[in-house]
Parts: sequence; structure tokens; C-alpha cells
Amino acid sequence: MRELSRRALLRTYEERGSLSKLGQLYWRTLRTERDKAISGRRGGGAQGPNAPVQHSPRRTPLSLEVAIVAERKKTGYGPDRIARLLQARGQTDASS
Repeated sequence: MRELSRRALLRTYEERGSLSKLGQLYWRTLRTERDKAISGRRGGGAQGPNAPVQHSPRRTPLSLEVAIVAERKKTGYGPDRIARLLQARGQTDASS
């Protein structure tokens, strides 16, 4: 349904050639129409400007994350105690 309405908006825009006429026709603001038309022409969807970031350079390494979760399930310790325990074992993100 949403894709159909987007196609209808783009088709109307191409026919009328004016965003203000399109806005009047669909009772929307000019900015909304412009943004939707532009994002639809670029491919839009999940690749738009508000898409979640796919790269997290400061993310905890997976091996350390698994060790933390396992220790939490096994002992029920909190984050500070688990951090001290893993550091004592030499399991830090630098060594993982």
C-alpha cells in the first residue's frame, strides 16, 4: 500500500511538474513532498539518511561479549565485578 502511494505521488509529480501543485493535490506540505520525491528517486528505503549505522568501530569484540554474557549467566555478577574477573583472567578487549 505504501509503495503504491509513493508511486502515485511520483507519477503525479512527473505529470504536473510542480511540487506545489502536488502538495495542494495531496494536502501535504511542500517539504514533505520534496523529501519523499527525492528519496523515492534515489532508491530511498533503508538506505536513506535516517538509516541505522552499519559500522560500529567501538563495538565490544564478539569473543569478549560472549565471555561477559556467559559469566553473567553463570554467576549473576554485575558489570563491575565481571570486568574485574575477566581482567584477572587476562580476557580484555585488547587481548581478544
